[in-house]
Amino acid sequence: MFPILFSLLLFAPAQDLARNSTAARPGGQSEGGRPDLHARAEQARARGDLVAARKIYERVLAATPRDGRAAVGLGETLLELEDFAAAEELLARVIRALPERPEPRRVLALVYLRLGREKEALAEAAKAVELDPKSPEGHVSYGAALNAVGRSAEAIRAFQKALAIRPRSLPALHGLARVYAALEDPRAEATFEQVLAIAPKNLSVRFDLIEYLWQVRRFEEGNAAMERLLREIPPNPKLHGHYARALMEQNRFVLAAREFEQACRGKACDSELLELWGSALLENGRFEEAASRYRDAISTSPDRISARHTLGRLLLLKGDASAAVDELRRASELQPDSAPVLLDLGRALEASGSLVEAESAYRKALQLEPALSRTHYALGTLLARTQRREEAREHIALYQDYFQKEQEHRLRQSSRRAELNLGWTQLKRNRLEESLAQFRRHPDDVEALRGAAAALSRLGRHAEAAKALEHALVLSPDDNRVRHELDREYARRRAK
Repeated sequence: MFPILFSLLLFAPAQDLARNSTAARPGGQSEGGRPDLHARAEQARARGDLVAARKIYERVLAATPRDGRAAVGLGETLLELEDFAAAEELLARVIRALPERPEPRRVLALVYLRLGREKEALAEAAKAVELDPKSPEGHVSYGAALNAVGRSAEAIRAFQKALAIRPRSLPALHGLARVYAALEDPRAEATFEQVLAIAPKNLSVRFDLIEYLWQVRRFEEGNAAMERLLREIPPNPKLHGHYARALMEQNRFVLAAREFEQACRGKACDSELLELWGSALLENGRFEEAASRYRDAISTSPDRISARHTLGRLLLLKGDASAAVDELRRASELQPDSAPVLLDLGRALEASGSLVEAESAYRKALQLEPALSRTHYALGTLLARTQRREEAREHIALYQDYFQKEQEHRLRQSSRRAELNLGWTQLKRNRLEESLAQFRRHPDDVEALRGAAAALSRLGRHAEAAKALEHALVLSPDDNRVRHELDREYARRRAK
């Protein structure tokens, strides 16, 4: 149906499309008592029956190809159905036929955002605002596009313009909350709560608030909110998958394995989810189950290198050297420039008795990554086994040197993470001087500088806070959070 519909739309004058948008009547009736198909389509979308809405819009356009309201409604429905190709094709054709209409441009901008084509989204959204500057929907699309290209301050202003036109606009409030969340601005939580006051059951808003809580290290609050959400809604594998990933990042592997199981219950999981599930099981010591999930991941995506690599290491750990060689050889073929894969392939070959091949794999690994301590150790012990003791001693000495450096680096990293975590915890508890002392242990770390600035700002020392953020911006000039916090600190300093 679409090609005929598109060709008819191309010849529809803009004024005809505008006139053919019949207003919905009470009870879903149009003038003359006929059922209002527009109202039925909108009701279907409101209750989440997008397939029905799509069919109704297609029926309207088959009968009345010049109906602009139906064309835009169909584009929005296709966007919600994630049929991005069909949505783009429809809306692009409508725009070519009606270049002065802002509505299809606004929706096309959102389609481009979902496709990751941010610059095209920004161009369409900007044109839509130019065509109709009084439309809150236009400013919402423009704000979303600005945020996607990293122009956060302008995005905030766009959403605020939409709210000035329509103060309780849910899309505008939600968009503003998302910008604040991306910037880790404390106003994010209050703005999310404003949206939920209007639409308390909105799944997208509730999930975005949970993600914000995780992002700002309020893990227990975020987890509790997610548990409540999952109890209140029908089974939702996608949300269980998101929760499982968050739990993995929190090193809560037992709970993560449970959530991965829920995410994959009754549906086909993708290879990434299956591999992560395997990793959670592996961390729990459930080796057989972990191996099964890695095999499932490989079956779903045979070229998944990381799954083959980890499965090979697991098989070697279980003593199945031959099977480990098969997996690791395939992983090495897929990624021949990976020193860690070559190292583990060498270990598997050595365990299976193929010493010459093992030595070759170790030497290739060292050519790729000379400072990898474990490879020097593996090659040194193999050389010792084959009576080449002088070269073996050289590699063991290199192993000890590189291993010491690696351990010192890990210790520094671990200490840094612990001190920053403590600093943020103390800041949350309003122990500002103690928090500041922790952050100042790392004067050239962006995260520490942001924390120090937050503590200084709450102490009223805005000039020092701004100086810390200026240094952070030098270290990370593309970090929008730092730029946003610095702008706010300048404003506080001027207001003093």
